[in-house]
Amino acid sequence: MPMYPWQDTLESNGVFTKAIDRPSPGIAALLDGVSEDRTHCVLDLANGTKSALKVYRRFARWVRFAGILDGSVCDIHALAHRLGKFDPPYDLVLAWDVLDRVPPDERPLVVQQLTEVSAPNARLYVLTSAPDKAVFQPMRFSVLDIGLMRCEPLGPLGPAKEPLLPAEVERLLMPFQVITGFTLRPGFREYVSVL
Repeated sequence: MPMYPWQDTLESNGVFTKAIDRPSPGIAALLDGVSEDRTHCVLDLANGTKSALKVYRRFARWVRFAGILDGSVCDIHALAHRLGKFDPPYDLVLAWDVLDRVPPDERPLVVQQLTEVSAPNARLYVLTSAPDKAVFQPMRFSVLDIGLMRCEPLGPLGPAKEPLLPAEVERLLMPFQVITGFTLRPGFREYVSVL
């Protein structure tokens, strides 16, 4: 019997063969203590899903999905264009693995863009890859419920990028302050920070 429920979705070479639902302590931490009075604004950089909308509507009067994370690369100009269309400020922002999809020199620009659309005391959720192998598989992520996410393979394996280490993420996210982080198997880290 597999140690983790997602292990039976892996081939022997570490490739995910189908979408998996898995615990997300980062999503739980992001939403912990957030009032369910539906006064908040939520920005999710991924595509919208019914399950994510159902979760966010418990907290938010306004939910936006930017839909920029379907490829293995994120164009920061497309990000700026999409964020420019939305009326800030956002109280909850989910950036998933956007920092892994832009070149290292563009990461501060992404954080600056997210800062500009965030309300005072906004919470930011960031997921990064933490590969334990020399290969990486692009994934699509979405919220299923509080503390539960779906990971869906987007394509074949490619070479792993240099992982963002926790101290580097903490520096990169400033002026957001990282309040908690989690390492997930296989090969992801979640961070929750506050502006």
